[in-house]
Amino acid sequence: MNPKNNLKLILISITFFGFFLSGTVSWFLHEAKMNELYLDYRKEVGEYRETIYTDAALRLEVLYALSILYHEDSTTDFKRMDAEVEKLLKRHKEIHALAWVPLIPQSERMDFVSRQQQAFPEFEILKENTQKSLVKVETRNTYFPIYHISPLKENRNLFGLNLSSNSIIVKTLEKAMKSGQAQATDSITFFQHNKEKKGFYIFLPVYTANSSTVEERVRNFKGFVTGIYTYDEVF
Repeated sequence: MNPKNNLKLILISITFFGFFLSGTVSWFLHEAKMNELYLDYRKEVGEYRETIYTDAALRLEVLYALSILYHEDSTTDFKRMDAEVEKLLKRHKEIHALAWVPLIPQSERMDFVSRQQQAFPEFEILKENTQKSLVKVETRNTYFPIYHISPLKENRNLFGLNLSSNSIIVKTLEKAMKSGQAQATDSITFFQHNKEKKGFYIFLPVYTANSSTVEERVRNFKGFVTGIYTYDEVF
């Protein structure tokens, strides 16, 4: 074989081997780097997950603490609820407001509104119309109005709002009532002082007696202790 051809063959072989070796080394380095990034990612996700879990648990603890006021057949006035909420909000700045949302059948609507009007003459069960204005709600079989809300001054626009008039919220209400577990809504738009805010509700169901089945929960259901959160305050 021609020596020149042999030299060319050797050079080509060396070149290909060099490319192969370079590619192999690059691949191993890439895999090592990706594995390092993956482990870092898993660590960060785990830490973030723990943070979210802890944060959610703390929010539920606040609702459970407040729900003691409404267990069984007890009644709670606005002043007592307000005093308890004031103490809770001092320790939990991420909570925008706390509220009591009872189940009111149509047969009790008039008495319910009359009792509340003794302290708050302007009180009505309201809904939000298409123009984002609050109007008196039409006749329904049942209502889920925001009855107690604290702090009230900053949340007058939510006072008396019938949450079951909102198609997004009513599904969460029903799920919480039937499951016996706290449930959070999807993103909700709030209007305060003509400003739009995004946030969500968490509903913790309260019953007049221990209830282990769906039928018992529906029969013994009393209302929801409710946490109201806006994203700017949470994050």
